[in-house]
Amino acid sequence: MSRVEERAPATFTDTVDIQGKLTSKLRNETFGTSVAAAGSNQGNATAITIDGGIIAVTGADGSKGVVLPVVSGLTVGDRVKIINFAASALEVYPGSGDRIYPAADNAGITVAAYGFLELIVYSADGWVGNEGVIAA
Repeated sequence: MSRVEERAPATFTDTVDIQGKLTSKLRNETFGTSVAAAGSNQGNATAITIDGGIIAVTGADGSKGVVLPVVSGLTVGDRVKIINFAASALEVYPGSGDRIYPAADNAGITVAAYGFLELIVYSADGWVGNEGVIAA
């Protein structure tokens, strides 16, 4: 067993036994790119990336949407918060072959007007999360 004293990021290739106090920084969320919703299905909705963690979406009209990146290119635990800055519902689709639990593979989730959807990569094929409303 080794002792890690330095403050730089560490990479472990074996089991790590932690005794004492473990501290961690939470993800520093910042606004990523603002995008306009488009299309009406998974194949033609606006593709988003999860850089920054918070994505502001405009232009939702009850049928337009955004599509998440495929989870195979991400890490379990990666997060994104999608904020719908429109007076109509927004559709959020998983990447092709993925799912947003509890919906079926490739099925969209409807985010209410002025609502948000916070998602976490849960497994190799999907996301889990919760929906809320933007406080006025």
